Amino acid sequence: MSKPFEIHPALLVLLVVFFVSVMLSLWSGALFPVLTTIIWFVLFWTAVVFLILYALVWLARTIYTRRHLPAPPRT
Repeated sequence: MSKPFEIHPALLVLLVVFFVSVMLSLWSGALFPVLTTIIWFVLFWTAVVFLILYALVWLARTIYTRRHLPAPPRT
């Protein structure tokens, strides 16, 4: 299992894309509205897919750990 405060690499990528797109939208203003719209669209759907997959993996790991309890220690 993962550590309690470990940040997943995919989450770091999402955060970087988010902040870069925010900087682009604030910096460019009205010069590149289509570009920022595409960035926000891609960012949104990437985040949605990532969260769905993350939830499915979490659910699968939870079910697996409940069904496969650790064996008692051998003495």
